[in-house]
Amino acid sequence: MRKTFNIAGPCRPAEHYMLPTQERCGGLVDLIDYRQYFTIHTARQSGKTTLLLELTRQLSEAKKYHAPYCSLETVQGINDPKEGIPAILNILRSHIKFHPLLRHIPFAEQIDESRFNTGKAIDAGQSHLCRGHYSYPQLSGPDGDR
Repeated sequence: MRKTFNIAGPCRPAEHYMLPTQERCGGLVDLIDYRQYFTIHTARQSGKTTLLLELTRQLSEAKKYHAPYCSLETVQGINDPKEGIPAILNILRSHIKFHPLLRHIPFAEQIDESRFNTGKAIDAGQSHLCRGHYSYPQLSGPDGDR
């Protein structure tokens, strides 16, 4: 198959012309190793999804992390944390449930969703998933705020 320039959806290196993700955003794995958070913020159609898909592939292949990919597009219009955080947790639960390496691990089963205020619920679910199993970076700001 002849390569083309892709202008819609994730790029596939075998099908599309593209810069290798390591050249565009080197150092992301180091940030994850050091449990630092980062934001990928750029214009539409500039490769964010492609970058994240490649990053999850790299992390999973290295067998140091299990990195499921999931989109939160379906919850982007929810402004109230009491609705949004449970919706995000449901998306994460679903992706973990169907991930071949993670589906046997319970995720956020004992969380009282009626008491959500911000990202603390995700941290609680994450620590339940990570307890004795895997190491994931925490989802908080540099000063520990949400």
